[in-house]
Order: sequence, then C-alpha cells, then structure tokens
Amino acid sequence: MKPLSEVLQQQREARGITREELHKQTNISLHQIEAIEEGRWEVFPSFGYLSSIIRRYARAVGMVEERALSLLRRDCGDKKNQFIRTSGYMRRTLTSFPIAVIGVIAVILLFAYIELRTIFAKPRLDLRPTPARITRSEPLVIKGSTDRGVLLYLNKERIYQNEKGVFTQELYLRLGRQELEFLAIGENGQETRRTITVDVRL
Repeated sequence: MKPLSEVLQQQREARGITREELHKQTNISLHQIEAIEEGRWEVFPSFGYLSSIIRRYARAVGMVEERALSLLRRDCGDKKNQFIRTSGYMRRTLTSFPIAVIGVIAVILLFAYIELRTIFAKPRLDLRPTPARITRSEPLVIKGSTDRGVLLYLNKERIYQNEKGVFTQELYLRLGRQELEFLAIGENGQETRRTITVDVRL
C-alpha cells in the first residue's frame, strides 16, 4: 500500500493544484507541504499538530480526512511518541540531577496541557452588528475577525481574511428573509458557526 505522503501528492497533482495554490488555500507553509509529501514527519512538533495539518491538506485535495489520518497512524506506527524530545545534554544529566527530571516532566505536562487546549479549542469568530432589515438596492456589509490560519466560509463559499484575521464582505441579497451562515474551521479541525438573519425589502 502506498504511503500517505505519496497518496496526498498524487491527489493534489490529479486535481491540478500546485504547492503554492495549496499553501494559499490552507495556510499550510510550503516547507510543511514539502515535508508532508516527502514523509518527513519529524519536522512537526507533535503528532496532534501534524494530524490537524493532514486534515486540512486532505480536505483541500478532496480526500476523506479519516482515511488520511488512518494512513498517517499506519505510517508513523510507534513513532507517534517520539515527536516530543529532550536535548542530548538533558538526557545526559537526567541520571545525575533528579531535579532535572522533575523539570522535564513539568515542561512535558505543560506542553501536553497546551496541546490539549489547542486540539479542543474552537476558533474565534467575531461579527460586528448588522442591520436586521435592508432594501434590495443597498448592499449588506459584514465585517468581522477571526484567528490567523482559520478557514472561513459564508454559506459554504470560501472567504478570506487579512493577516490580522479581519474580513469584510459586501453582499446584494434577494428579496425576503435571508439566513447567512458563517463557518470557521481551526487548524485543529474544530468548528465555530454564526448565523445572521436579514429581512430584504423593496
């Protein structure tokens, strides 16, 4: 069976997506994309972080996310616990200085706590107040902000924010009651949804 790195690269090329286009679409760095397609998992700080990156890559190239994660677990095997490492100097001193062991454990526990918060935290999605009623001739201007690296959609259409996470959308809507659904997908795969209801009149 082909490794995940090869499967993802072939899926990307089959869709005619360049690495640069994938980078713009997913906010995955070119260095990370290259590492994924070469199977160099050790460049990522943790297995949890790598899993979230693989989810975004797979989603962008039309691959089922769970299949990609299954192949990732197969390819990493027993290496999943080797993402967190201590330096060679620290390893040499652990047996001589018990306090160093406590320090390392404390750092690992802190890292694990931060990692868990990152994995389960939902992305921020703030929307400025919008009018409940507008006329058909005037646009609805929606402004808001989110976190960097978040994928943002409005009624399933991708919209883009600037480097600070700020975005502005100007829409002309049909007559009647309209519901606009915002979806923010974080790097960890967690989602935040917001809905705006607008009554459009003549």
